[in-house]
Amino acid sequence: HHGTVDFVRRMLELELTGPYWRLFMREMRRTAPVSLDFCITVGRRAHLSEDEWRRLAFLAAERYLRLDEVDGLEEVVVTEHEAALARLTADEFPAFLASDHCTELIHRLRQVPAPP
Repeated sequence: HHGTVDFVRRMLELELTGPYWRLFMREMRRTAPVSLDFCITVGRRAHLSEDEWRRLAFLAAERYLRLDEVDGLEEVVVTEHEAALARLTADEFPAFLASDHCTELIHRLRQVPAPP
């Protein structure tokens, strides 16, 4: 299960994944869970400077977790991100993985050059 969570984490770091996953949810008449947008947003952490991460953590806590000033806000966001990612992986990913939208995403990703 942990390997699947890591795979979903890496998928959500790709800019193309979010739109395909949201389209799938919309066509299935399912509400995209807040955890999808939260995971995509917080997943950008690896590509940010420390100051950018602090700002993003505050914005994510405020928008998705309805928190503002909390001691250790960055840690709270990371903990909540891991929990949201696990829920998303268990509850939503299997249906998305089996969908035509995921197949289309994979074909699109094959056309994207590999990072250096």
